[in-house]
Amino acid sequence: MELEYEEEDFLSEVERKAKQNFLREEILDMHYDPNLFTHFCESKKTADIDCWEFDELQECVREFKLKYRPGETLEDLIEQKKKEEEKEKKITTPFFSKKLTDPEESKQPEIHRKTVKKNIEERKVEEKPRNRAGDIIDPLGSFSSERRNIMVEKPAQEVPKQKEAKSESPKLQTPSSTTQKNLPPKSQEAIKAENKPEPKEISIKTEPVLEERKEIPSENYQNEVYEISVKSIPPNEISECKTLEVTITQVEVVQGGFLTSDYVEYDVCTLPFKWHVKRRYRDFYWLRQMLCFAFPGIYIAPIPHKKARGNLKETTIFKRKKFLNQYISALIRNPLTRRSEYFLRFLKEDNQEVFNNYKEQCKALLNPAESLPEIVSITGKVTCDLSDKTKSIDQIKKYITYAEALKKRLKKQELNLRNSLIQVSESLNSYNELIKQMEAIQDILPCNKPNKEAYSSIQKSLLDLSAQHLEKAKNVKEYFGMHFSYFYDELNAIKDLIKDRDARFSEYKRIELKNLGNENGLKNIYAYLNHQVTEEVERVAIDNVLLNNIHFWEMARKEADDTIQYHLIWGTLMVKLAEARKTIPPRPYITVKK
Repeated sequence: MELEYEEEDFLSEVERKAKQNFLREEILDMHYDPNLFTHFCESKKTADIDCWEFDELQECVREFKLKYRPGETLEDLIEQKKKEEEKEKKITTPFFSKKLTDPEESKQPEIHRKTVKKNIEERKVEEKPRNRAGDIIDPLGSFSSERRNIMVEKPAQEVPKQKEAKSESPKLQTPSSTTQKNLPPKSQEAIKAENKPEPKEISIKTEPVLEERKEIPSENYQNEVYEISVKSIPPNEISECKTLEVTITQVEVVQGGFLTSDYVEYDVCTLPFKWHVKRRYRDFYWLRQMLCFAFPGIYIAPIPHKKARGNLKETTIFKRKKFLNQYISALIRNPLTRRSEYFLRFLKEDNQEVFNNYKEQCKALLNPAESLPEIVSITGKVTCDLSDKTKSIDQIKKYITYAEALKKRLKKQELNLRNSLIQVSESLNSYNELIKQMEAIQDILPCNKPNKEAYSSIQKSLLDLSAQHLEKAKNVKEYFGMHFSYFYDELNAIKDLIKDRDARFSEYKRIELKNLGNENGLKNIYAYLNHQVTEEVERVAIDNVLLNNIHFWEMARKEADDTIQYHLIWGTLMVKLAEARKTIPPRPYITVKK
């Protein structure tokens, strides 16, 4: 039962970490406000991450991104709601009552009402006042003429001819001419009915911001897949070679000068051209940097991490050599990177000074392509896709998140297994020391001389077994520890592609909303990345399936060879013990098995 509980706790912990990593990448790394996201989660379900299934959390994040933009905060949302409420209050308040809601006169509302009532009664009895032009003065027109003009003029254009025929005046007059009081009562009611919805026309709201933040609607772009022309990259020597093989054959530690420290040089051999060049770690780093900028949307394999210390350790050199070989193999598998001039110079230029000058010239080119025609392809055309690929991208992110959640546990178990094998090796060495002491005391009795030869043979077998367990520990580190370490580096490279795709989409929508121009160029870049990223992930995934199969097959073959070695160790011991038995006097009551 305890084991079951531990397994359940582990699975729940893995799922929790996976959710946390997912939210960290999708919310924090994409510059969304965590408080706003928490508020959004509470409106949907709850802010407790354990109450959300992973699929539900993905859908929640997707809806959140469609609703809000990066950089928008919860305070902005609250402020926006306050402004909307104020606008609604203005819309529902009549124009003639605005003076009543004025802060300066709100203290004496009763006096104002009495004054208005008195004016109305006087107008019923007394003669209506007129201005110099002889027109009747409208008391309400003295402070609201401009607003009434706005309210009256627009509906007048939409009034049907039948209604105009019923009214006495063909056109609605301004306050300077005939007032509303001169019109018949029915006409006043008609005007009021026409003017009643007019405040809504004055305060017409723009489309909700939530609609503008949505990703490209799938109904409009569901099948919008198109091609555009780009620059084609010409073939070269290595792209035309069908038997190309590039490996790091030797590693050398070079002594530094007076002001420089020691460093490592890698001998890169290219067959069948027989090119041999010496490259440092910074040369590999430069090559990857150039390829990432030259081929946006294309997966570029990772290189080992840069370290400030410990670069000259034997284990570090061995690990870097293995990872750099995998990096070069990945570049060879991609037909586009094989045509790169940077890759060709890296493999071919054996003059270090010329190569360094070439690198300096390329530094000015380290700018991402600002428009799609800067991107190159083999055929001169690329596919652009504006369809909604959110589900496939979410599946990739989910796989990466779960895989990363298992990273620490895999590393821990690999370390435990390796330490166990090392401990067995050390135990065999300790036991071998005791056998050595047993061999030494056999000289005390002359009749025990054959035992001395037997103990000597056992010592040799134990030493060989100890070495075998050390070799097994190295195999565990190489075939499990280092393999999964590079695998997680590859996942990070895929995550960078997805982040670039999402960033391009945000940039495109920002330009589109603000009408800053260059919408088509950004639209094409996003459409290209939207298609290319999913294609690259699928290509890399299929490659890794085959590479993993080959990798673990090689591990099994090596273990089989080690098993044969185990048989040889024990078989050799059996032969030596059988030879030593010939010098021992036989005993008829002791049966010797053959």
